[in-house]
Amino acid sequence: MIHPSEAAVIQREVARAFGEPEGVRDMAALKAALSRPFATRQGIPVYPTLFAKAGAMFQGLLMERPFEGANRRTSLCILALVLQSRGYRLECDLEDLKRMLPGIELGFTSWHRVAAWIKGCARREGPRAGRGGLE
Repeated sequence: MIHPSEAAVIQREVARAFGEPEGVRDMAALKAALSRPFATRQGIPVYPTLFAKAGAMFQGLLMERPFEGANRRTSLCILALVLQSRGYRLECDLEDLKRMLPGIELGFTSWHRVAAWIKGCARREGPRAGRGGLE
């Protein structure tokens, strides 16, 4: 899992790189988005796979917009880092990404669709030392 303090550091670096406002605007929203992949119903995971968890987290970050600036870029960076920690590289077409983001942000795109899109953009890399991300 990405801890909110780690997400804040990622946002600060991304915002600095692009000249956007730094900081967390809504810590409760950030915590909710980052904990969403671990939701359960009657003890059963709502998001049972890596891509479902990643999709739920990415969707939550984009919908909640918890940062002062660079929300899209930071959310994408966090998604890429989570996938990388599990042995995947995110490779998405820029035009496809531009079409996908507004639907996610407005809540029109389901987490199922987001998870399928992420799975289609994920490329397997060699094994990584250590664990991290969405465990």
